[in-house]
Amino acid sequence: LFGRADAQAITAAEVIATRFDGVAIAVVDDQTEYGRKLGGAIREALGNAGVSLAFNESYLPLVVDLPDLVRRVGASGAGLVYFAGGATEAARFRLEMLVAGSTAILFGGDAVA
Repeated sequence: LFGRADAQAITAAEVIATRFDGVAIAVVDDQTEYGRKLGGAIREALGNAGVSLAFNESYLPLVVDLPDLVRRVGASGAGLVYFAGGATEAARFRLEMLVAGSTAILFGGDAVA
């Protein structure tokens, strides 16, 4: 069972803050209702945990040039990308990361699990 977006975000932020200390962090959400709620919650929880973001963006699926978005995330130096959105968009995003040669970790909420 998974908690609400705020509960997921608090747990994820704790894991990121402790296990990925010193790693540049990116947060990307797909602007769905789920993605906006989870994205907002993880941004707040990471801020409360003292984690600054190397990259932070919301995008509209099928409107934004996904390879360009992934390139910009990579250019930020992010070693971990928290993806707040649906499973299909997360899979598309991860595929583009692999195509771009990214070695960053993709982290997300219950839809990605």
